[in-house]
Amino acid sequence: MSFAERAIAEDERKQHTAAGIGFKVGLLKGCEFESCTEWTWNDSVEPESAYKYAAVWLSKNKSKDPLAQDFKNQKELTDMIKNLSNEFGIECACRRLIAKD
Repeated sequence: MSFAERAIAEDERKQHTAAGIGFKVGLLKGCEFESCTEWTWNDSVEPESAYKYAAVWLSKNKSKDPLAQDFKNQKELTDMIKNLSNEFGIECACRRLIAKD
């Protein structure tokens, strides 16, 4: 695997970890329709809950979890969680289709 491929894979793991934390604390949510697999941004949950959870998770797992070891520091993980609001909309594809009708 080339350096570029390893960097891309590491970035994807980091993004997946940040999204997983967001989902775990309710910052991201799944669609209510079972056929839709999109996650959406839950603006009724304060992002600070995800930052706090991430800080605890990172400090507990830094030495033993390879996913935690991907992050240089807590700020890097917090920044990735902050960016989730740019990556996930507040409506999934199902809701956007319903809104068009």
